[in-house]
Amino acid sequence: MEIAPGRGDQPLITTVIPTFRRPRLLRRALKSVLNQTYPHFRVCIYDNASGDETAQVVTQTAQGDPRVQYHCHSQNIGMSKNFVYGQERVETPYFSFLSDDDVLLPNFYQDALEGFRKFPEAAFSALGIVLMNADEELGNMALEAWPEGLCRPPESFRKMLTMYPPLWTAILFRGELRESVGLLDVEAGYGFDIDYELRVAAHHPFVFSPRPGALGVVHAEAQTVQSPWEAFWPGIMKIARNLAEDQSLDPELRSFAAQAMTRLTKHKLFVDMGLRAIIRGRADDARRSAEILSQEFGEAGRARFLRFCAALCGILPPLRQVLAGALSVRRHVQNSRRKALVQQQMHHYREYASYLSLG
Repeated sequence: MEIAPGRGDQPLITTVIPTFRRPRLLRRALKSVLNQTYPHFRVCIYDNASGDETAQVVTQTAQGDPRVQYHCHSQNIGMSKNFVYGQERVETPYFSFLSDDDVLLPNFYQDALEGFRKFPEAAFSALGIVLMNADEELGNMALEAWPEGLCRPPESFRKMLTMYPPLWTAILFRGELRESVGLLDVEAGYGFDIDYELRVAAHHPFVFSPRPGALGVVHAEAQTVQSPWEAFWPGIMKIARNLAEDQSLDPELRSFAAQAMTRLTKHKLFVDMGLRAIIRGRADDARRSAEILSQEFGEAGRARFLRFCAALCGILPPLRQVLAGALSVRRHVQNSRRKALVQQQMHHYREYASYLSLG
């Protein structure tokens, strides 16, 4: 598909920004879109009935820019449904999603479109992403291991199942995917982004460039207050079902996907929904994780360990900090090589902190 130059009244790209009660962060996200070097876009903001100054922030930031469109729901429809609502209304050849707490770098549209020019068969064009915290400290440069260029299935699909996939903040999708792959699956919970990428990558090639296209910002406001069960468990099971029920996939590939999802699920049950639940004082969640590990996956040893830690930390709460320290050491060892790579390139990324300004 040839990429047309676009005109101000005929945008080539739609960026969907769902938002809820984060007007200051939304201002920053919107500015990052309006500062793109490629100008032919539409940015659509879907306010999930915030009931605050969000509308005023959009008006002040856009200053009459016709590329900015704002819609406020009469009532909160939920985060996932708000993303789907925006996706359903995309009419341009390309689209992307931007969470209201993340930031696009000025080159994102231009570089992503260049990927499509080089590889017109690509279903989406992904760039690297720099992870930073609210204190403007570099957290990580994601996706060093992904090869530059075209990634084809089934190899790219297998790889996506076994390592961290591209983060969709720095992904530009083809609009026609809505017909061939469908919409986001709200039943996938907070994993609906990964689910969508997997469904695309199972059947289509995509292009990846390591040049950063966005900042993924980790800050206190972004942390879920829900239980890991509410936030994650139903979703990961739905992602697994989506892959298992895709009859268009080769049976061997479906089997590989099932094994990979099983490994991921057991890890999440033990670490994120088990040990980390104990650290947060959610012993009931840890015991539920232990029950499923034992009954569904035959992981009796891990289940006993979770029950023991939950009971011990219930008697001696300070031990939760000891457990948190142990997990931090484990993560540090696992990420030592990645962090070394980041430190070697730190001087390239310090400039990105300026984009985090909320002014």
